[in-house]
Amino acid sequence: MANEYISKLISGIVGSHIVVEGHAERFLPCSCCNYETLVQRGEYGICPACFWEDDGNNKQV
Repeated sequence: MANEYISKLISGIVGSHIVVEGHAERFLPCSCCNYETLVQRGEYGICPACFWEDDGNNKQV
């Protein structure tokens, strides 16, 4: 359903038929701010919302 909406939106902008395929990527919630920004847990990723570094520990400072 989301792909159909995006297809119609982009097609209207560019003026030709565009097909969007694939699945939306799921993100995991950040342990600090709870925004869904992390691709994996414990991989030392940085949350773009609060800049918390995920070392796999759920304890907040």
